[in-house]
Amino acid sequence: MNRIVPAIILLLAVSWVPAQQVVERGSPGEEFAQRPSRSAEDLDRLRFAASQDEIITVLLEQGRVDQIVVEFERILQLGLKGEDEELVVKSAWRVVERLRERRHFAVAHQVVDATLEAVESNQNKYSLY
Repeated sequence: MNRIVPAIILLLAVSWVPAQQVVERGSPGEEFAQRPSRSAEDLDRLRFAASQDEIITVLLEQGRVDQIVVEFERILQLGLKGEDEELVVKSAWRVVERLRERRHFAVAHQVVDATLEAVESNQNKYSLY
């Protein structure tokens, strides 16, 4: 289950993108189901981000923290904006928390610094401080 949790937000964005006929009130995918439809390119970028998030989770579990910043920067290079940028920030927080738990503070700071440079929304930047 620990391998699935870090990627859940980005995976929800992809799996709930198509408009659904029935969405339970308060379900995790409700906000995504209400978003306007997305282009195929946007969906591809979200899927790639979800895959990268999963790769980062595996690297964390294997203790290969030296590769985490490079893999996370691949997510940042996608240039996700708007509501999708918030998903990137949430992913960064999950990665940073797991790095912090393992006492890899320098790598955690690198992830935060790279994310701060990449995001545009002041609200998202504020949540990283």
